[in-house]
Amino acid sequence: MNVSTQTLSFSRSEIKQLNQQNTERFDFLSYQLRKCDISSQINRKFWSAPFSPFTPQKKTTVNSLNIINHKFLMQNRAFHKLFTLLFLFSLLLPAQTLQMWTSTNGHSFQGVLVRMEEQAVVLKGTDGKEITVPLRALDQTSRSLAASEAILALENGPVFQHQNRQLRFFLYSGTKWLELEFLNAGSSIPKQNYQLFFSMSESIGVRKNKQIDIDEIVEPVTMENGEASMRIRMQNGVVVKFTVELNDNKELKFRYDTEEVTENHTKISLRVSMNFPALLDYDISSKSYKGPIAPKGVLFENFPELLENYNIRLDKNDNDTIMIPYHDKRSKGFRGQRITIFRDDNPPLILSAPKESADGSLNTSFYGGKSPAEGYVIHFAPAKGTNQAGIFTISLK
Repeated sequence: MNVSTQTLSFSRSEIKQLNQQNTERFDFLSYQLRKCDISSQINRKFWSAPFSPFTPQKKTTVNSLNIINHKFLMQNRAFHKLFTLLFLFSLLLPAQTLQMWTSTNGHSFQGVLVRMEEQAVVLKGTDGKEITVPLRALDQTSRSLAASEAILALENGPVFQHQNRQLRFFLYSGTKWLELEFLNAGSSIPKQNYQLFFSMSESIGVRKNKQIDIDEIVEPVTMENGEASMRIRMQNGVVVKFTVELNDNKELKFRYDTEEVTENHTKISLRVSMNFPALLDYDISSKSYKGPIAPKGVLFENFPELLENYNIRLDKNDNDTIMIPYHDKRSKGFRGQRITIFRDDNPPLILSAPKESADGSLNTSFYGGKSPAEGYVIHFAPAKGTNQAGIFTISLK
């Protein structure tokens, strides 16, 4: 078994305190990135096809440069500690917001910051491929953007990462608690990731529920018996435990449970969900539906043809199978043992519930009738009257 894991944990209070104490030093970091002090001269070919994301007209030789003034770092121990924290944390940085990056020769590239290295940034393009760009090759605006994106990751980044040959996932101490990517030769397939969210509510009366927010992560992620576990304390004192298997397989397995529940708590409801966004949105000006699969617009009557290969198959516990065309989703939800999502030429996504219904099931929540092009939600739900569920499995066919 070839299992590769990385873990790095920080409390939210430590990060906030560190940020407050070093605001001016972060400003200096941005200044240093713009200044680009030269402390090494390592000649390196860059922008030579096919590796260049900016498709330049000719090859350019660029010196690989150390961006940070090392003399300053060694003299200022507080900033040195902060930058080390920033650099190490950026190694776990998953895909962030889609941004426009521009080179010094004026070529642009649309992508997201995957991680920040000492002399370069690793960007992921819209095609899912990762490329490494020397910071010196970016213009001042893009270098400043790289610094701010890495700083933002200190508060919003993952607390744990696992990667094998088939997939990688990140754990977060927020309502988005897991982000998953399937891999092929190091690049994600298809060109997207999957995110799991959780929510907790507590009954406060007849047909009245109160949403419970997150308080803090209880302890760093623990690894034992081939599993990673994360505990998050909610504001009502209940601890939610998420456990994910660590293996070299092409499927993700997870379960969740509640801890420290006392008689002072009324009825608690916990749910984990995966959201699938709308494929099309209605455009008033053209009176048609537009989206990545129909940039020029499509009329409602052409939905069956356009969405022919977008279907949802639900296998119920009684071996009954329901095939639901995307364009004909119903407002009624379904509960089942296994859900297969077909999306054009992408590999089918398979979601599986535990074998016993007492250990949880899969629920679908479709649109409310406003638009047949709206997205939908899959719930990884516990059995009625319980707050523990799993093992659930997510895989590509």
